[in-house]
Amino acid sequence: MSKRVVATIVVLALALTASATAFAGRGGHGKGADPTLAIATQAPGSVTFSVLIPDPGKSGPPSYQVTNNCYDGMSQLNYSATLPVVWATSTVGYAGAFAPPSGESCFTYVHVPGSETPLPGGTFSYVAM
Repeated sequence: MSKRVVATIVVLALALTASATAFAGRGGHGKGADPTLAIATQAPGSVTFSVLIPDPGKSGPPSYQVTNNCYDGMSQLNYSATLPVVWATSTVGYAGAFAPPSGESCFTYVHVPGSETPLPGGTFSYVAM
């Protein structure tokens, strides 16, 4: 196995472990549960996010999008992109790869198509590599 595949598996395992801990404290499982957003992979000029839900319900995983907004040193929007979540399993999906400018502060959030309102638990701030 290549180093990249091993690294991806380790990151996914850590994300799943972290999400299980987060979901355990929420008390509410099932349809309508809040998503958890995390970085799945990041390299200079590229980032992919994972979206985790505890239980998709009988209808399957929901239709979600991830928006990534990055701001320059003057707090001006310098990069914005929205991509759909592609579900790898019924509870784990990915959005990306985004191409944020290196060194910029970014705010990323999960939302339903047609709405720009972040879903509870579905927000993440980071500095792009």
